[in-house]
Amino acid sequence: MKKTCRRIGWVLMGGVLLLAACASMLDEETAALKVQADQAAHNKEVVHRFIELFMKGNWQEDLPKVIAEDCVIHYPGGEDVVGLQAIMQNWANTFGALKEMNVTPLAEMSEGDLLIDFLTFEAIYDGEFMGRQVSGKKTKFGS
Repeated sequence: MKKTCRRIGWVLMGGVLLLAACASMLDEETAALKVQADQAAHNKEVVHRFIELFMKGNWQEDLPKVIAEDCVIHYPGGEDVVGLQAIMQNWANTFGALKEMNVTPLAEMSEGDLLIDFLTFEAIYDGEFMGRQVSGKKTKFGS
């Protein structure tokens, strides 16, 4: 009878060790998920702050407050724009003639240091577009 009790004791002890190891792994996974969630939340805060500054109309001054020098913007179907100065030049060309800008976030996805935003832009165009005078015309584009 003693042999049986010893075997059960070892099985139970092994189960306790296994459960302890599982709990330790669960704690590590939980900590890693919390780090990812914190990174995603931070990224979203930065983008929301940028959208707020962008709509104020002073984005040229405010962009360096929220965009890192080595930031990369990935445009769908286009080339990446790399670095703060390149982004500012690109956006001056793209958004320079747009006044009274309104940006509406439609959806966001975040993982690690990546953030994907689906946005709709509404503005009033100021100047010519492809040789035609379109000042005062409303425009809407985006996702």
